[in-house]
Amino acid sequence: MARMLGLAPLKVELMGSDVLQGMVLDAIANDYESIQDVVHQVRGFCLQEGLMTPTIDQIVEVAKTLIDAGLARAYRLKIDSDPLVVETIDWSEIGELYFYRSSRGLAILRELGG
Repeated sequence: MARMLGLAPLKVELMGSDVLQGMVLDAIANDYESIQDVVHQVRGFCLQEGLMTPTIDQIVEVAKTLIDAGLARAYRLKIDSDPLVVETIDWSEIGELYFYRSSRGLAILRELGG
């Protein structure tokens, strides 16, 4: 998938980076997801497939790569207003952010049958 997305492969032990990128993109495809939810979903996918589970840092790096490639966006969610796109991400505040695929990310998922 990394090659299809035009992304540089990331190093993940015992799992191709394209697989991990696909899992993260799939985890954020249907709803705004916190990094905790993304980690939980990706680790669940790995357990289902019998793959070594990635670290939180590896999953965050993939999220950064997807955002840089325009396939996902980071948001701040507030109860009383629409989601606010975070243009400049302070990764030290990752626990306060939510992630969602972009329209381009959705198109990639559809091409891959996801």
